[in-house]
Amino acid sequence: MDIDRETGALVLRADSLMQKRRSFIATPRAVVVAPAAPAAPPGPAAEPAPGGNEDDLPVLTEVVPPEATPAAMPPTALEEALAHRLAGELAQAIGDRLEAELPALVDASFARIEGDLRRDLRALAENALKDFLARRPQLPAHEETPARD
Repeated sequence: MDIDRETGALVLRADSLMQKRRSFIATPRAVVVAPAAPAAPPGPAAEPAPGGNEDDLPVLTEVVPPEATPAAMPPTALEEALAHRLAGELAQAIGDRLEAELPALVDASFARIEGDLRRDLRALAENALKDFLARRPQLPAHEETPARD
């Protein structure tokens, strides 16, 4: 029985669409609206009528209440919505740029830090050696000691 109901609903919907098309083509100024068909579960896409051009038939796919249109929104709500959208896009752009460039920046920073650390450690070691040598009395010249027999 479910198949019969689905088939019946589909046939009613197809009849309704064909009636709309006939009235649209026959009377360009006035459009006769057929009663809405009962809601049917989504089925396979309908085949276009042979010999007809489906592009000339407007089809309403979404009902937008007038209060949801930008013209009906108060300016502050529109500004807030725009600011929220722009903030999201900006955050995404910054995140993408950071993701792309951050590894190279970190590598360059580590290379600079490594160079600075090597230079500072070398200078520290040289200064420590100079201080050590300055505090010690002059070492006597190396004399050869006689070999013991």
